[in-house]
Amino acid sequence: MAVTVYKNCAVWQDGALIQRDLHVQGTHFAAPAAADRVEDLAGALVLPGLIDVHTHGAVGIDFNHITTDQFARIIAYYLENGVTTFLPTVLSDSEEVTLQQLSVIAAAAKTHPQIAGIHLEGPFLCAQYKGAMPEQFLRLPDAALFERYQQAAGGLIRLITVAPELPGAPEFIRAASSRGVTVSLGHSNATFAEARAGIAAGARGGTHTFNAMRLFHQHEAAIMGALLMDEDVYCEAICDLRHLAAESFAFLLKVKGMERVVLVSDSIMGAGLGDGEYLLGANSVSVCGPDAMIKGTNIRAGSVLRGFQGVQNAAHAASLPLPQAAHLMSANPARYLKLASVGQLAPGADADFVVLREGEIARVFSKGQEVPARL
Repeated sequence: MAVTVYKNCAVWQDGALIQRDLHVQGTHFAAPAAADRVEDLAGALVLPGLIDVHTHGAVGIDFNHITTDQFARIIAYYLENGVTTFLPTVLSDSEEVTLQQLSVIAAAAKTHPQIAGIHLEGPFLCAQYKGAMPEQFLRLPDAALFERYQQAAGGLIRLITVAPELPGAPEFIRAASSRGVTVSLGHSNATFAEARAGIAAGARGGTHTFNAMRLFHQHEAAIMGALLMDEDVYCEAICDLRHLAAESFAFLLKVKGMERVVLVSDSIMGAGLGDGEYLLGANSVSVCGPDAMIKGTNIRAGSVLRGFQGVQNAAHAASLPLPQAAHLMSANPARYLKLASVGQLAPGADADFVVLREGEIARVFSKGQEVPARL
């Protein structure tokens, strides 16, 4: 199989920018070998393809409503914004709708390798911290229901958000984790002890940290304190500078360190479009500028954040070099969800990479193929 060498790439390695050549053979990076084709990138910054593990949709498409013919459009949007791997995120809905949409996404994943699994955000969540979750669809942890969902998804539910204080939650977390499903804690009123019990049962992450969860208090550290204190737990962060102030993001990064923060978009169908009225699952959402709110309220309902925009915001908020900020949306989510083939520029990994010019996306490659620029 032909080998293409991209020469003179600037890549982030061991805390510094270095010049490297990248060898691509077919859909994967390869060890150095004789080249059939050479392209000189002339010192352009090259990042691993970004990974978004929490996204509800974009460009007028919502994963609680998506149809088979819409996947090409939304995947083109993700690729355009540097996201080469993602988890369609289905939020709490009726059992009928959830089963249907999990099946639709599972079928699409067979022909769209950018889909690395499904994030099920709910329905085992706390009503007090429901955020944009329709309360009528929230349930107590139910192993039989989850099994029906996983069967509909063809085993593709890779991540689920659970409130650990609910009756039966520790047992549910333990069972799901034992089957290889990553459990994240969120939409929760958990005390510190309840959250710690969820972590002890196998939970490995926190969903949109600081948002839709009981916050730290000097007399009760709560779920927020438990997520921050455990050095093995990964913390999602929506770095749209709306869900988190720049200082709050910098604080999270300072406490958790560079290896345990995962940038996510939490984007909704209004992302990539303008102001207007949209859906998030069963909810009506109003988008005005960078803000998405449940219609008629001040309750945030996801974001309109673009993938690479979150990396840029993180770099600015925490005074990070851009490629170091990209680590939070490439290597970290890959490690978090045990996605061994993505998130790195290494031989054997999928050849997903982003070429930057003057700090902006110039070219995107997915599985070794350059993504055509949209006119």
